[in-house]
Amino acid sequence: MQRKIWPPRKSPVPYLYRLRGEILLQRDVVDTAHVEEAFETSITVAKQQGARSYELLAALSLAKLYQSTSRAAKACAILAPALDGFSPTPDMPEIEEAQALLKLSAMAAKAQAQRATDQ
Repeated sequence: MQRKIWPPRKSPVPYLYRLRGEILLQRDVVDTAHVEEAFETSITVAKQQGARSYELLAALSLAKLYQSTSRAAKACAILAPALDGFSPTPDMPEIEEAQALLKLSAMAAKAQAQRATDQ
């Protein structure tokens, strides 16, 4: 007789894709296409599984990459929906980190847009 586990456990696949992205980023910081692909895949799989924490962690990693490559608007676009419904908690300090990065990215995106308008 097979035991049913409730609630069903989430697969670690999103975590593994995010980890792949982090490792690739350490190996090659110039060509980030494969890194972005790994983070995006992690987000997609996490959404399919309904694994919101995995989705947030992958979105945070991707947003950090976008922020470091002067793509603040993209960082905001990926972080805002991932943060929806989360409140800061001591059990998951990444929520606070993501909120701070979202705020910083929003300011940077506004400044980038202003510079583009001024030119």
